[in-house]
Amino acid sequence: MATSRLTGVDVARGLALIGMFATHVMPLVDMSGSEKTPTWVAYLFAGKSAALFATLAGVGLALLTARAWKAHNSKGAGRSSATRTSASTAPTSVGAARKSIAVRALSIMVLGFLAGEFSSGVAVILVHYGVLFLMALLLIQCSIKQLLWLGSGWLLFSPIALFFARAWAYDNVAPYRTSGPVLMDLLRPETLLADLFATGYYPLIIWPTYLIAGLAVGRLLHENPGSWRLPWRLVRVGFAMTFVAYLASWTIVNRNWAHVAEAAEVRSQDLQSALVSGQGLNSLEFTQWWFISSAPHAGTQLDLLLTLGTSLLVLGLCLILCRSLETGLKQVGDALLWPLAGAGTTTLTLYVGHIVALDVFSTGFASLEPIHRWILLVVIALLFGVFVKAKQVRGPLEWMIHSLATLASGQDTGSKTRRG
Repeated sequence: MATSRLTGVDVARGLALIGMFATHVMPLVDMSGSEKTPTWVAYLFAGKSAALFATLAGVGLALLTARAWKAHNSKGAGRSSATRTSASTAPTSVGAARKSIAVRALSIMVLGFLAGEFSSGVAVILVHYGVLFLMALLLIQCSIKQLLWLGSGWLLFSPIALFFARAWAYDNVAPYRTSGPVLMDLLRPETLLADLFATGYYPLIIWPTYLIAGLAVGRLLHENPGSWRLPWRLVRVGFAMTFVAYLASWTIVNRNWAHVAEAAEVRSQDLQSALVSGQGLNSLEFTQWWFISSAPHAGTQLDLLLTLGTSLLVLGLCLILCRSLETGLKQVGDALLWPLAGAGTTTLTLYVGHIVALDVFSTGFASLEPIHRWILLVVIALLFGVFVKAKQVRGPLEWMIHSLATLASGQDTGSKTRRG
């Protein structure tokens, strides 16, 4: 069952990557008619794919540090659980785990700054992702109960902090929105920090909500490796969170449609498109009406509740699917999941690769219809997933970061096997 647990996380990560591909190369709004209308990409993926990606980062860190966490909490008497990392390279102490995470964080941040130099038109998440990893250094000793309380508090109060911090930043730091931090930003740290934590696409004041939730879920998966109840519970809780957030937001917005449209400075007939896609709502961020929105990347309590709910729902369904295939079809079922699961183990390589490709092959991509660009990226990712699964290797960037992290943590690096 432990194998299906890991495969389920990989499949969910592969789906998150495919969703991010879609939002990067296909329009979220159809502007061909007299009124703007949201596309199916906006409904399915906008805001949700990135949230799933961040939540799974927490799950992955929880599984990576499972042995160290259990050893710390049981004074070394705990039983190790099966994780993707081999026994010789998984951190076995909190200190080693922290060193491993720190190296991973810094490596991802460097890749993020470099990826931002490409003219891909993508809001690169990697620098923010690396900072989240650094934040995780303070959380890896927390119990499941502590993580649940902390995550609930962060969901409730961080949007309030963001509301005031963002207004202060625009008044005092003159921040900007870019496609992602670049190396030159290191020369203007105050603007970089404002962009990372308050004014950018992934404000880090609120994004630890996903990391904390993922850590809690990862701990639960570690504690219940063969449970069927936990995945179903994730599905039920995720669906309830999504439904409540969506219903609450749209009920309040519909009752105040004219006021919200005026505050957002959009035409009344275009407000639905803006709320579904998250585009064109910058003016709303500085009014009290912002708090009733669940629009993608809004950063409100309702947005966090909805996207965290969809993340738990997708993860739960992936765990159930993989466990069912493993139980019913054995090795055949596992092979059917190779494309998505393999892509999910190499998301860093594929994510950076598609950013480079969108720049280097921009002319070729421009000649394709948006749907064809997405299909091409998805096919390449799935084929690469089959390759790494068949060869049982890591992606090149995953291998590089794993090697650096293993070396920094002081674990045995003698094993030459690079399991995916």
